[in-house]
Order: sequence, then structure tokens, then C-alpha cells
Amino acid sequence: MTHLRYLTTLLIVSTMTTACSNLPGKTADEFIQTATVEHEDSQAKRRLFMIGRWYGHQDMSGGGSREQLMTRYADGTYEIVFRMLDDAEKELYRKTETGMWGIAGPVYFTIYLGVIDIDPISGQRMLSPADRQHAMNYDAYRIIDLTDERFRYESYNSGSVYEIRKVPDDFDLEKLDKAARKAYSF
Repeated sequence: MTHLRYLTTLLIVSTMTTACSNLPGKTADEFIQTATVEHEDSQAKRRLFMIGRWYGHQDMSGGGSREQLMTRYADGTYEIVFRMLDDAEKELYRKTETGMWGIAGPVYFTIYLGVIDIDPISGQRMLSPADRQHAMNYDAYRIIDLTDERFRYESYNSGSVYEIRKVPDDFDLEKLDKAARKAYSF
């Protein structure tokens, strides 16, 4: 058995050495450096895709719809507005959250920092901070598809799949009508 392990190890090391020595014009270290740079470039490109505004709309099975407008900033922060609308498109619910976001390999993650409320007297935006010790304030998603126009991802916790579309920076939820919502839906 020990002899078999020795031969297996020798075969693996020999194969790896031969493979690395046969790289066209590159040493093994150069090959690893090139692969690392290509991975970093790919991750940087995907991160750039995600910066900006993204809109998602979903019809609800019981009637009405749910929509979200996510704005991701280059500094790794985000703001997201959630709205629920009835069949007549009257707003039933609105919530604005803020937090941090990022990507690492095939994982998109968010850290919920709190709710943004509007002070009824001053009209100023105020942060009602989240409990940073609460596990549900940290979310991770599997990136299914990401382009500069579309983002599809799946929650590791719930298995829910979300799909959102890149929209212009001046995109405004208040100006959407039913036809425009449908045009941005998948």
C-alpha cells in the first residue's frame, strides 16, 4: 500500500512538472502570475458592471407587484428601494435600505446596515442602524449571470433567484407606468 501511494505521488508530481515545463515560453511562476492577473481583471470587470442603478419588477401571484431599485456605488456601498404596488399601481409599501456590497469569485454579497427614514419634520434622511450581530443582515448569493445589462443571482439561504436589469442613472421609480414596468421585466 505504501509503495502504491509513493508511485501515485511520483506520478502526480511528474505530471505537474512536465505540464509546467511545457508551457509555451513561460515558467510555472509566470503561468501562475498570468492566471492570477486574468482572474483579477475578470473580477474587476464584473465589479464595474455592477456599479450603477439596477431595477427589478415581479408580478405577485395574489395580484399587484413588487419592485426594487438598487444603486451600487464604487465605494462598496449600496442603497435599495423596495416597493409593493396593488393592481391599480398604488403604492402599498416602501422601504429604503443601505449597506455594503461586493463580489468574491462567484459570490455576490451584501451587508445590511440599516433603514433610511425621512424625518417628518425636517425632511432629512436619517439612518436607523441595523443590529450588526444579527445573522440575517449578511447575505450571500451565487452569481448565475452578469453582464453590463443584466444580473441574475441566487440566494444561498433561501434558494430564491433574482433578476434585475441595468437602468440609466436618472431612472426614477415615481415616473414608471405599467407599460414601462413590463418593459423592464424579464
